[in-house]
Amino acid sequence: MRAAVKLQDEIPYSEPPPWFYPVRESLGALLLRHGSPAESATVFTDALRLSPNDPRALLGLSAALSAQGRKADAAAAKARFATAGKFSDVPLSVQDL
Repeated sequence: MRAAVKLQDEIPYSEPPPWFYPVRESLGALLLRHGSPAESATVFTDALRLSPNDPRALLGLSAALSAQGRKADAAAAKARFATAGKFSDVPLSVQDL
């Protein structure tokens, strides 16, 4: 997954992007599921630098922070997620990441 993120980062910018979705989200979710919430939070934070209001990255960051016991930070990320995804017609859960 790290190699896939690196490859995706090296693709020249275009609109729309030439990939189906950001692989970084899958890496963050995989790290979270396998007991590395701090590294997962770093990956989701990196994703948010590229796309500041990405609901999937915000939800993943919230879950990663919560898994670390960082309740206030997790709540702030969850609030940003609620704002970013308020017009979505498809509900999103952590299991979808």
